[in-house]
Amino acid sequence: VEIARFIYPFIVPGDKKHVFFVVIAIIGITLDKILDILPPLMLKIAIDTISSNSSLPADKAVVPILAIVAYYGIGVLSQVIGMAQELAQQRVSLEAERRFATKTFDHLHNLGLDYHLDRSAGEVVSILNRGTSAIATVLDVVLFTIVPTLFETVLVMAVFWKLGAPIIAVIVLVTVAAY
Repeated sequence: VEIARFIYPFIVPGDKKHVFFVVIAIIGITLDKILDILPPLMLKIAIDTISSNSSLPADKAVVPILAIVAYYGIGVLSQVIGMAQELAQQRVSLEAERRFATKTFDHLHNLGLDYHLDRSAGEVVSILNRGTSAIATVLDVVLFTIVPTLFETVLVMAVFWKLGAPIIAVIVLVTVAAY
């Protein structure tokens, strides 16, 4: 909680341009997680349609073909959205890292002369670099890895529950919790 309070100002940018990139990154992550679940469902539709009819009439053959085309189309769309999301995510991470480095550099300038005389410049620069890279890592892990994984877990559980396999939904929850 203490880390979250410290990092929060760096996650929420002050200008509208970077707010736009945060929104794009979050929308991209959300769409990417939803699109990751759809291709197996498309294959399920194709397989169920084929297996329910031993000899498919011409009008029923369209369903599996459309499901397979949708499978590949969703895959391509997922890659495009993933690339756009990654670009926005990089922009957000770099902006947070820049603001953290600026704040740290301002703090160093406000320290007393005795601090600067006791410390070597290389040590200060090394600490500054480690701090800025740590803030970017924490931002990436929390905002772009853990939260989307929890969202995807809930989404997968909902799909299995809706498909009539609640035991598999519980197994997904237990597996992710154990991991």
